[in-house]
Amino acid sequence: MTTLLRKKPLPEVDEWVERALKSDVGVGFHDEFSQWCFAKVQELRDEFQFYGFHTVEELDFMETPEGKAQSEKNNEIEAKKDRAESTITAGGKKGFTPNQVHKFMYQGLLE
Repeated sequence: MTTLLRKKPLPEVDEWVERALKSDVGVGFHDEFSQWCFAKVQELRDEFQFYGFHTVEELDFMETPEGKAQSEKNNEIEAKKDRAESTITAGGKKGFTPNQVHKFMYQGLLE
């Protein structure tokens, strides 16, 4: 997480960028490379699901009657916490969840 929140690139990233800027690569290469990067990001994004932080075992447990009861209880607790949070934040707005932060960081989308 600290790497993602850094304001300044790592030294090795700076070196890589410097080398790339100094290299004598034509503009056509950059266009082609940009298209490849975009396609790769789309491909990787489709492989991942940014819906939560559950393991396969936890997801299987949530399908059982005990898991559904636990989920309901957790949802009630979350709803209570959300109501409490909205009373203390400016304008009654709710903070972002970790999933919303990740989605914004990787896709640039706010829900």
